[in-house]
Amino acid sequence: RMKLGQLLIISLIVTICYSATISLFGQNFDTSATIISSSSSGLTGAVPSQIGLFSQLTRILLSQNSFTGPIPSQIGLLTALTEINLDRNQLGGPLPSELGKLSSLNALKLYRNRINGPIPTDLGLCANLTIIQLFENLLTGPVPSQIGKLVKLTYIDLSTNLLTSFPSEIGNLAALSDLLITSNLMTGSFPSEIGRLTRILNFYINSNSFSGAFPSELFRLTQVDQFRINSNGFSSAVPSQIGKLAAIRILGISGNRFTSLPTEFGALTSLIIGDISANLFSQSLPSEIGLLTALSVFNIGSNNFTNAIPSEIGRATSLAVLDATSNSFNRIPSEFAKLTALTVLSFATNAFTGPFPSELCNNPFQTLVMSNNRINLTSEITKLAPTLTLFRLAGTYMGGSIPSEIFTLTRLINVDLSYNNFTGTIPPGISKLTNLVSLNIQNNLLTGNVVSEIGSLTKLQLLNLKGGIFGGSIPSQIGKLVALTELDLVESSIIGSIPSELGNLSALVSIKLSRNFLGGTLPSQIGRLTNLVELSLFVNAISGAIPSELGRMISLQTLLLYGNYFDSSIPATVSGLSNIVNMHLFNNLLNGTLPSTIGRLTTLRQLFVYNNKLSGSIPTQIGTATSLNLLYLFSNKFTGNFPTQVGKLVNLVGLVPAQNQFSGSLPSEIGLLLALTELDFHDNGMSGSLPSQFGQLKSLKILLLSNNSFSGVIPNVISTLTSLVSFDISKTFFEFPVDSTTESAALCLIVTKCADGWVSSSGCSKCNGTAPEIIKSSGGSSIDLKLILPIVLLGGLFLTAVGCYINFNRQKFCPKCCVDDEEEDEEEKNGAVDL
Repeated sequence: RMKLGQLLIISLIVTICYSATISLFGQNFDTSATIISSSSSGLTGAVPSQIGLFSQLTRILLSQNSFTGPIPSQIGLLTALTEINLDRNQLGGPLPSELGKLSSLNALKLYRNRINGPIPTDLGLCANLTIIQLFENLLTGPVPSQIGKLVKLTYIDLSTNLLTSFPSEIGNLAALSDLLITSNLMTGSFPSEIGRLTRILNFYINSNSFSGAFPSELFRLTQVDQFRINSNGFSSAVPSQIGKLAAIRILGISGNRFTSLPTEFGALTSLIIGDISANLFSQSLPSEIGLLTALSVFNIGSNNFTNAIPSEIGRATSLAVLDATSNSFNRIPSEFAKLTALTVLSFATNAFTGPFPSELCNNPFQTLVMSNNRINLTSEITKLAPTLTLFRLAGTYMGGSIPSEIFTLTRLINVDLSYNNFTGTIPPGISKLTNLVSLNIQNNLLTGNVVSEIGSLTKLQLLNLKGGIFGGSIPSQIGKLVALTELDLVESSIIGSIPSELGNLSALVSIKLSRNFLGGTLPSQIGRLTNLVELSLFVNAISGAIPSELGRMISLQTLLLYGNYFDSSIPATVSGLSNIVNMHLFNNLLNGTLPSTIGRLTTLRQLFVYNNKLSGSIPTQIGTATSLNLLYLFSNKFTGNFPTQVGKLVNLVGLVPAQNQFSGSLPSEIGLLLALTELDFHDNGMSGSLPSQFGQLKSLKILLLSNNSFSGVIPNVISTLTSLVSFDISKTFFEFPVDSTTESAALCLIVTKCADGWVSSSGCSKCNGTAPEIIKSSGGSSIDLKLILPIVLLGGLFLTAVGCYINFNRQKFCPKCCVDDEEEDEEEKNGAVDL
């Protein structure tokens, strides 16, 4: 029997215990709380394990934060939980098996995280689950069969994971209305038990690798509203039973291997969106298509439907979008005029011939694509609806002048007349198309100047005149195209100079003016184009200096100035090109030194400055351009020692400093460049030995060291370079080690790899399938024959050996592998042969 005071103390203790607070996410929560809600609050770090102390919790609402790490196993202590919302975080690790203890759980929403591993089998113990959303994670393995125990489940979305199969137990989920397993790695046939799920409304299994015949069990899903099995490997004919899916509004069966479409397709009278593209249909389009009076969007592209479009299509009066690209249709019926809702039509790449189809002139098109047919523009074009905004007639073999009638379509935004045979000039009437955003007339036979009226197209973003034979200049009015992002005049016979007004086009991302006859200088105003990503001016006749203002182009990734007559130094301001990837300046007249600031270009991968007149030493700062994978310096006048800092360029694949005036020895640090496949130092003034560290270059295919003063014995490790296919040490003083136990020839000038193994172009090593280990070299320009062969033969054999020695000097030692005298003279002239 307790006293009243004792009872009060116990009551107070219990009250304190049940009223304790815990700090989570910088907030204090009462442990008796039933809801923790902090969605979209910018919370970071791991979900704390202390969450398991909230024993009365029913809902966790922490979506759209930045939580990382795994879901704590302590979540299994919250047996009152009905809802978990941790979607759109950065959670990782596997799903805890303790989720199986949450027998009251109704909704599990963990989508758009990085959760990996298998779905735990214990999830099948959550008998009250109605919603599972695990899409866009990294879940792997099969979906466990225990999922079939969740008989209350109405919605499951496992899309965009790495799951490999779906269990037959799915047939137990009689309440299921939504099944979404898009974009996984599932293979084989789909479980036939799917036919039991007669309440299914949304069925998405697209973008997997399911195969076999069209699953007949799917035709039991008579209530299905959205049915998508696109991008799988289903084959055979589409069964006639498809007509039973009369309630279907969205159908996607594209990207399979279905071979024929039944007439019963016309029974899908509720269909609004149909996509049957990219299959193997090779019949006429069924006339029953006219029964689909609710159809609004129909994609039948990338099949081989033949003959005429059926006239019955005129009954499908709701049709707004028809994509029939890449078929073999050859005629459009007059009933097409009844499709008054049709705004988007593509008949690209079909079998239409003759005049432009007049049947297309009665529809309120916004988009009309007739590319890759053999049709001609006629006066019918003037009857096209003024609503037309996109008009593509590329590759239609049209010739003559561009018809002026096209300029009456003043709402046009996108015009593509490319890959035709249009002649004459660009009509001045183009100025009327003031709404144009994209104009593509590349690869025609247009001549004359690029008309100044083009400057009126102030909304233009893409201008492609590539492949013309204009013979005129770029008008200064191009500087008025303030919205322009892409300019392409490649191989258009453009003359004159680059207008300075081009620098006004601050939105430009790409300038391609290569392979023309442009002269003059590169205007300094080009430096204003801070959004430019590509500047391609190669193979022109541009001269003068590379403007220092170029360094302001902070977005530039590709700079192609090769094949011109630039005759200045490379400006030090190139260090400002903080995003540059490819810098091609070769085949110019550049002089001065390679600026040390080049080392600041940490994104640079390709630096090509060969065939110029550059001099001085290579700056040591080159070693900080650590993204470099191709460094071509040959045919310049560089001097001094080659910097050891090159050993820091661990991504280097090609290093070619040949035909310069380098001195000193080969840096042993080159042996650190494990990705190197090409190393060419030929025709320099270098000396010293071949570093043994080169034996680490296991990817090396080409090693050219000829015409230097190298000496010493080639390290044995060089023979382990099994990828080597070309090795030139002619006109050096190298010696090879001798292994008297191996039969070999005495002298090799150039070593390469033949079908049978290793062989010298002078025919002196043995084709034995292995790298040459016992080879000697001649030194300098004289022939210093240090013949070491074991002389164990008797009198007659000795005379034979002498004869072979003489024949060798005539370059005819090994008839099987030798080359003729004329070819070898050419090799000697060039110093090396690139084999």
